Amino acid sequence: MLGIAALVVAVGCTGVLVARQLSSNAPERINVGLPSNFEPNSVMKVSTAAEPFWIVRSTAYDGLDTIYALRGTCPGAGEVAIWSEETQTFRCPGSASHYAISGRPIKGPGRRALERYRVALTENGQIVVDTSEEFREELGQWADPESFVRFPSGEASLR
Repeated sequence: MLGIAALVVAVGCTGVLVARQLSSNAPERINVGLPSNFEPNSVMKVSTAAEPFWIVRSTAYDGLDTIYALRGTCPGAGEVAIWSEETQTFRCPGSASHYAISGRPIKGPGRRALERYRVALTENGQIVVDTSEEFREELGQWADPESFVRFPSGEASLR
């Protein structure tokens, strides 16, 4: 009888932990404002219930003025990357990897770029970040027009 009670408690606790994990990683659509709110070569941290991400406006990736959302977690160590305005790089405190403003690795053991989230423009011109879809640079997904918004024309759209 004691064994059955322990099993019921263990299964119940596991269910609570799984439900908590699922709810904390629930996808979100976050409105981050108008493209004109972001200065050239700027980085802004956005905190969410699941994890933070970074809104970046830069020409570093392909030479074109682009706004994109980088996932805040380092792909290697799984820790939140820290932006340094002084060095213009992201740094992972867990692995000591450094990433350029584009999200590409430039120093340390990290070999994968930071992931991008889907970004789009609403009908009224607001940028919306959808954390349910990620784009990986090493898979060629950063070329997908849903992984960025061109400034000022805004070539992406919310589907």
